[in-house]
Amino acid sequence: SMLSSIMYDGLFYTDPYNGKVRPRLAKSIEILPDEKTYIVHLRKGLKWSDGKEITAKDAYFTYNTIIFGGFGDTSARDSMYVGGKLPTVELIDKYTLKFKTPAPFAPFLRNLTMPIAPKHIYKIATDKGQNFFRTFQSTDIKPKNLVTSGPFKLKEYIPAQRLVYEKNPNYY
Repeated sequence: SMLSSIMYDGLFYTDPYNGKVRPRLAKSIEILPDEKTYIVHLRKGLKWSDGKEITAKDAYFTYNTIIFGGFGDTSARDSMYVGGKLPTVELIDKYTLKFKTPAPFAPFLRNLTMPIAPKHIYKIATDKGQNFFRTFQSTDIKPKNLVTSGPFKLKEYIPAQRLVYEKNPNYY
């Protein structure tokens, strides 16, 4: 949603002016000649709002566990299918991931715009199962406890009334 998009970045984003997919947490992507293999290189030195480093482990966890594992929004997972199969994601090193689609699929890059979750926060919830995960960060969470990667973090939340954001001091 729009509200979370200013608090959480994806590997890439869609430029609203020309519709092109541009790097965000990623610094670059290589699409191999088979047109099914995508090597994503993350920027170095990125930090979560709590000061911990953002690495490929966070992106791997987001795609492999939350999205492909069915913890997140089912429409996010459903949009990832190519020819009836999910892509695979592999952790290459601290700043590199490899995605492989079952067949060439030009719109795949748009699927890499989904917000990345902080593994050090969400692994606790995924380890306890889907029911726990769904209620892990509910509307009564204290804003200061939200760990974000985007340009803003939540300062105040009053249900059905007000959201107040503040600058994320660790945003690149």
